[in-house]
Amino acid sequence: MSENHRTHGFVYVMRGLDSGLLKIGWSASPTTRLRSIAAAAEAVELIATVPGSEDDERATHRRFEAHRVDVRGREWFRNEGGVAEWLAALPAEHRASGTYRDRRA
Repeated sequence: MSENHRTHGFVYVMRGLDSGLLKIGWSASPTTRLRSIAAAAEAVELIATVPGSEDDERATHRRFEAHRVDVRGREWFRNEGGVAEWLAALPAEHRASGTYRDRRA
């Protein structure tokens, strides 16, 4: 494991308010990441956070590869099939709520 390998943080799921697509990523601070995604893409809402590592994020991406779409060079996921089932099965303590719209928009 390299020194840059991050293990303490969260696998997050954010939903684009316009597209309905999901952004699945890793961050030590999902609320900070929420603002940067909104500034770069579209208004988003944080819908889930699960304690995990960057390896967990990569495993989640591989698991849902069939639902992946690229939007302006960034990977997003369609909220359907296994992705929707996984989200619905998450315990309540992993569900999150927070919306951010980029103020420049």
